[in-house]
Amino acid sequence: RKTEPVMTSKNTRASISPRLARVLYGPALAFVSILFVLAAFETGLQYFGSSEEAPLIERLLSPEFRLTRELARLNFRRYDSELGLHKCRPGSHVYRDRKRFFHYQCNSLGFRGPEWRRNRKETILLLGDSQTFGANLPYEKTYAFHLARLLNANILNSGIGGYGQREQLKILKHYGPRYRPKNVVLFFFENDPADNSRIGNPFLVIRGFLIRREGPDGRPRNPKRIAPLLAEWESGNRGPLINHLRAELDRRRHSGRKRKPESRDQPIWMWARSQADRSRVLALFRRGHASVKSRLKGIVKKRLRGQAYYWNAWTEEPNFRITINLLDKIREEIRRLSARLFLVAIPSAAELRQLENGDAYTMASFIREYGKRRNIPTIILADHFNGRDYCKFFGPEMKCDDKHLSELGARLTGEVVADFMRKRGFP
Repeated sequence: RKTEPVMTSKNTRASISPRLARVLYGPALAFVSILFVLAAFETGLQYFGSSEEAPLIERLLSPEFRLTRELARLNFRRYDSELGLHKCRPGSHVYRDRKRFFHYQCNSLGFRGPEWRRNRKETILLLGDSQTFGANLPYEKTYAFHLARLLNANILNSGIGGYGQREQLKILKHYGPRYRPKNVVLFFFENDPADNSRIGNPFLVIRGFLIRREGPDGRPRNPKRIAPLLAEWESGNRGPLINHLRAELDRRRHSGRKRKPESRDQPIWMWARSQADRSRVLALFRRGHASVKSRLKGIVKKRLRGQAYYWNAWTEEPNFRITINLLDKIREEIRRLSARLFLVAIPSAAELRQLENGDAYTMASFIREYGKRRNIPTIILADHFNGRDYCKFFGPEMKCDDKHLSELGARLTGEVVADFMRKRGFP
């Protein structure tokens, strides 16, 4: 009779160790793998992503920076001393934005499009800013052109970049009695309240990129010092402004050399905290957490607070009080002309994301509530744009530009506004 072999301690350790390895080393190996992937991702973001710590003036002088593109627009701007406004210089202009060229044709009044005339067609005056002007779009792709085609109307496009309701009121008072439009469409964008709060700034083309932006010392720039340099630029002499910016860049670099290096004797926990603050990966997690938090917070506010709460909050803010007052003056001026007013709220990509998160404190909500309280026909384009596909509606090539409409966005805007006006009895 054979006896069964007795398991020794050595055989026991050999049979148990693979199981322990799977139980103990498996999660540890997965954790180390995740850390390795996150470290590689962090390294890629740090060294191959766009730097957020580039010197301000160096970016100002860069041909890819927004300021350079804004200053380039001074070449086709003209200051109307009678109205106190900047308008487009009459004639044909070529504007370069990165690798793209845009051709603008402005009429003798300083507005984009054909000459303004009174004819047998129904006249529609468009009030707006660069969206209405059709920045980065050929005129045949702007919603002004689409409206003229869809409604078979005489479109007077007075949109200029940087205009708010203060400038639109001047346009309406000056040209309204001359051309007697029967319909006025006011296109409202989210930066209008900020534009309305600035009084007496003749250099709206830069819209704060120089005057309101901080200098290398962290302090706001002096408008009295910048204004003459801008006047020289507008007259064709670009040297003084460029030299001023370069001097600021040199001062920033020189001051940077005097900075004391960070002490290497700092505790390890302070070093770890500073690295965590600079981490791009953790920044992505923080953004995701903030997005979820804002979405839940917006849903709760939307359910518990009515629009009356937000309207009271808007009326307490100076920018919105000024905007409401200017909109009321535009409304009264249109009444004197015996014309009809239509309000159109153009969202930005950021505002569409806010609405997707359930936030009710947006410009679209403000215009909706204002139109309801003043009994004005109001169009909220955010109701017609798919919030999840917002990148299709912004940017010249359907890229996600946070500001200007793409060809698709402009075409959809023209179709929505034309359909809305027909339902309201146009002509």
